[in-house]
Amino acid sequence: MKQFQISEDEFLDAHNLVQGRVPFYSALCFGLLLSYLLRTTLGHTREPDGARLEVWVPVALVSLLLFFALLTRTQKRQARAVYREQKSLRETISMTFDNEDVEWKSDSGHCRMKWDNIVKHKENARLVLVFESRNLMRIVPKRAFESDEELSAFCQRLKSVRKPPTA
Repeated sequence: MKQFQISEDEFLDAHNLVQGRVPFYSALCFGLLLSYLLRTTLGHTREPDGARLEVWVPVALVSLLLFFALLTRTQKRQARAVYREQKSLRETISMTFDNEDVEWKSDSGHCRMKWDNIVKHKENARLVLVFESRNLMRIVPKRAFESDEELSAFCQRLKSVRKPPTA
């Protein structure tokens, strides 16, 4: 395993992987609420019903798209600010793993974790996210692995960690 630094793009990619569809659902809920309010407000005008509908639909769609764009941009800006403020995110990290545990080392700290203590993991084309808890994760770029076999062994080990079902 070679040493790596997490780039800003990788940090934003990890942020998007964790967020999932939350921005979409937020925009959808806002759009439905706005549509209802616009329909209610425009419903009290003296224009015929057809004219109200002609105004309501485009305004609702534009509002929905605008809100989604602003929400996505704001979240991206906040994630960039976090990356730039946290010096430890830009440090060189070395990671090793074996059958017992996985270990991360950097200038600011050291973490060794047993595989059984991993809560969950997420993966996309560029990254593997290893969660120590629901809100604490380690970002591992796939480019940090020396070979495809090493990446495959790491991912297989992550997938083999089974959590008992919670009651």
